[in-house]
Amino acid sequence: MRLLPLVFGSLAIFASCKQLEEPPPPPFRVAVVVQSDKDVPLPGVIIRRGDKELGKTEPNGRATLTFRGEEGDQIDVWVKCPEGFDSPAKPTTVALRRLTDPNKLAEYPVMCPPAERKVVVAVRTEGASNLPIKYLGREWARTDASGAATFMLSGKPGDHMEFTLDTTDKGNERLRPQNPTVSLVVDNKDNYYQLDQPFQTQKVTIVQVQRQLPRPIGPTPLRY
Repeated sequence: MRLLPLVFGSLAIFASCKQLEEPPPPPFRVAVVVQSDKDVPLPGVIIRRGDKELGKTEPNGRATLTFRGEEGDQIDVWVKCPEGFDSPAKPTTVALRRLTDPNKLAEYPVMCPPAERKVVVAVRTEGASNLPIKYLGREWARTDASGAATFMLSGKPGDHMEFTLDTTDKGNERLRPQNPTVSLVVDNKDNYYQLDQPFQTQKVTIVQVQRQLPRPIGPTPLRY
């Protein structure tokens, strides 16, 4: 019977010790902010740590992540962009730290640029009009009576685009140069490109040939 007070006493001491222990520190919270272009948030971006999905960006391009660890720990997270956007080739390193203002989160910006860019092309041809503009063997546009044409396509940043001004239509035989090309290199952002190509019309030289009358045929007059 004497053991019961000892047991209850030990339990009471253990419970009081547990109450004296400090509560675990709160987890660290950070924000990964993803944009496709400057000031253009990108939703639906998946954030992973290894094979574990930590979260997705919301319509504002932000994903709030929670980690447990020690102050100063560094954690690599991988960003997987939606289809049509290029994912970063390297992970984003997140440092666990507490800010002075508990209402603010440490932010880590990430870019997911579009895999293709819009290319607006304006062609001006001085000295020629109504010319087909061909790209990869296909007619994309035709210059108007003033020699102007504007059209849009898309390409990957760094792509070299070459356009041919087709002069094979009848009536363009004397245009120089014949079937010239103009080109551009796709920028890493949506952009406008103006391409100019002057033409000259080859002059026709008319050569006049003087026709000689045939010598008369007949008796040769005698000279005295």
